[in-house]
Amino acid sequence: MAAELFTVLYNIILTIVLSMAACCVYFLYRRHKRPLLMALCIMFVVYLADNTIVFCTEIVPEFAGVYNRMFLETPSVKTIYFVTLLGSLLYILHCIIPAFTLRHMGLLTAVYASLLICAPMISKDRWMVFVYYFITQVLVIGISIWGLLALRSSESSFDKGVLRRIFLYFLCMSLLILTEDTLVIFFLDKLSGPWPKINNRNFSENLMYLGLSLPVFRYTLLQASCPDSLANTSEIPDYPVPEPQRDLNDFCRTYKLTEREQEILDLLFQSKSQQAISEELLIAPGTVKTHTHNIYQKTGCTNRSQVITKYQAFCNTRDDSDETLT
Repeated sequence: MAAELFTVLYNIILTIVLSMAACCVYFLYRRHKRPLLMALCIMFVVYLADNTIVFCTEIVPEFAGVYNRMFLETPSVKTIYFVTLLGSLLYILHCIIPAFTLRHMGLLTAVYASLLICAPMISKDRWMVFVYYFITQVLVIGISIWGLLALRSSESSFDKGVLRRIFLYFLCMSLLILTEDTLVIFFLDKLSGPWPKINNRNFSENLMYLGLSLPVFRYTLLQASCPDSLANTSEIPDYPVPEPQRDLNDFCRTYKLTEREQEILDLLFQSKSQQAISEELLIAPGTVKTHTHNIYQKTGCTNRSQVITKYQAFCNTRDDSDETLT
C-alpha cells in the first residue's frame, strides 16, 4: 500500500512539473516564434504521454500485462514515442548547429526508426529489451559527443559555453540511463510466464527531464517579469525611433542586410539594449554585438542614431518618389 501511494504521489509531482515546463516552453514559443522552442515543447508533451502509460503499468496489473506482452512482440507505441522524441531532439540540434542539416536529420531518423523496428526480431528475451533501449541511448550519447566536437569548428548563433554544458548534461544523463537500464533489465525484470513484468520507468530519465525543466522555469520567469524583453531603456539614449517601418524590408535589401540583421535592426529601432535583444532572440550577447557591428558597417554608420537617421532619410526619399509618380 505504501509503495502504491509513493508511486501515485511521485507521478503526480512529476506530471505537474513537466506539464508546467511544457506550458512555459509554449509561452516562450508564442513570444519568440522560434521553431526550436516548439520542438522542445513537443519533447515535453511526448514524454508526458509516455510517462502516463508507464504510470498505468505501475498501478493497473492487467494493463501492465497486456502492454508488456505487446512490447515483447511489437513495441509500436514505444517506437512512435522514441522516434518523435529523437526527431525533436535532432531538429533542435539543427537549429543550434547549422552544420547538422535537415538532410542529416532525416537520414539519421530513418536509420534509427529502422533499427527500432528490427530490434524485436532478435529474440523475445532480455537481450531484445536491452538492445531496444541501448540503440536510443547510444544514439543520444553519439549526438552529445558529436555536438561537443562540432562546437569547436561550427558556427552557432547561441552561446557556445551554454551549449557545451547542455551536451555534457545529455552525455552524462544518457550514460546514467543506460546503466540503470542494464541493471533493471538483467536483474529486476521478470520476462517468463504469462504475465511478464517489465519495469518501464527509468528514474534517471525522469531526473534528466526534471533537470531540463529548471532552466525553462528560470528563463520563463525572467521573461514574464520583464514584458519588454528585458529592455533596459535607461541605458539607451532617447533616439527618435522611425515610425512607421513599412520600408524596412526595402532598406535591408538595399544595404544587403541578412535576415538575422534585419531582426536585430528592428529591435534596435525599438530602443532595446543588446542584452534585451539577446534575451528576445535567444542568442548570445556577443552574437548581437557582432551583428550590430555588421549593420553599422554595411550602412556606413557608427551608432544607432545614425542608422535611424539614415533609415528616415531612406523613407523620406521613397515618399518623395511616390509623390512625384502620382
